[in-house]
Amino acid sequence: MWDGTSDDILWAPALSVDEAHARCGGAAPPPELIRLADPQGGDRYPEFQFPTGCGTPYEIVLRINRLLLVDIDPWGAAAWWLSGNTWLGGTPAALLGRRPDQELVVAAAALVEGD
Repeated sequence: MWDGTSDDILWAPALSVDEAHARCGGAAPPPELIRLADPQGGDRYPEFQFPTGCGTPYEIVLRINRLLLVDIDPWGAAAWWLSGNTWLGGTPAALLGRRPDQELVVAAAALVEGD
């Protein structure tokens, strides 16, 4: 479980609920997306989960978020994506599309499995 503060994560660019709905073609965003409750700005979806500019969420993000149990701990899932990862050599969110998807999956699985 995430034990940092919400301020550590809320700095990241994010979409409002309405913007996330628009990116999903007007449908409700999938439950596998990270949705963070921000008492100051309302619920938000970290933007890295979507391709730049437009498009539906990355499938690899949905897959890894399920692995990270986003439905139980969205703050912990966000922390994994937005924190430096020495094994990957950067933050997983910044490595989307730059490293093979399978490397991201293996890194997330290692966290879940406690390796």
